[in-house]
Amino acid sequence: MNQTEHIFIINPVSGKGRGNAIADQIGQACRKLGWEYELRYTQPDLPASGIPAEYRGREKKKRVFWAVGGDGTLHEVLNGVAYTEDALGLIPIGSGNDFSRTVKDAGLQTGKIDAGRVNGRYFLNTVCFGIDGQVANNVDLMRGRWIPASQRYTASIVYTFVTYKEKPLEFLYGGQTRRMKSSVLTICNGRFYGGGYKIAPDARLDDGLLEMVYTDYIRRPLLVPLLLKLKRGRLYEAKEIHTDQITDIRIRSEETLSCNVDGEVVRGKEFLVEAAPGAVNFFYDPAFADMLSATS
Repeated sequence: MNQTEHIFIINPVSGKGRGNAIADQIGQACRKLGWEYELRYTQPDLPASGIPAEYRGREKKKRVFWAVGGDGTLHEVLNGVAYTEDALGLIPIGSGNDFSRTVKDAGLQTGKIDAGRVNGRYFLNTVCFGIDGQVANNVDLMRGRWIPASQRYTASIVYTFVTYKEKPLEFLYGGQTRRMKSSVLTICNGRFYGGGYKIAPDARLDDGLLEMVYTDYIRRPLLVPLLLKLKRGRLYEAKEIHTDQITDIRIRSEETLSCNVDGEVVRGKEFLVEAAPGAVNFFYDPAFADMLSATS
């Protein structure tokens, strides 16, 4: 990619402040490769999604906008580049980094990939509506306590098991309407969530489809073996698990739902989740990745 400008959008608080430390490594690698580059930092009043738009009135160039942070930073940068000529790069330094796991698992290289869209906002990884989504939402409640960072997701599972109550949902997809209480309901573009749980091993990033993984209502004691299978990447072996490939689904509830979108909490009573085929120009350079790995 000659005459390509690389803009690194760095979340300085990601990875316990590693965002600031990695800036020097990025600069060294770019200079060795002869890349034109710029470092930008996220700020409370400037979300990462707004940065790519600043460059569109400038000299016409190919541009790669790199998300340097966790899944939340990647989510923001995605929403600034989806369905544009700009490319998306990824330097994962957050606590979960689930989409980067899919990148490695799928052997992803430079090219077009799919995204998803929920109520008009793009996502790369997953949208969770069930108890698993509430587990992800409750991880924030575990911060600032005595719980080590590596154990927050497990602590959130225990907390959510005690407090979560399933709500009646209405699903509209494939020309059909279903009404049920669902203990697990996740719509997947990527394969992993929750910091390494392989929820959708067959999900692909180039088929224009989303993978839906769901259950009917399951009593709490029966959820424990499901979680164990999920942790081992063998959830599909459970008879309680249903899967389907979809292009879109509308989910309604009379009560407000708290779903988790790429690590971000979104609330509402109605959600339209759609596939966004070929929404992203993904960029990967093995030489650059090797340089960063060597200095990390």
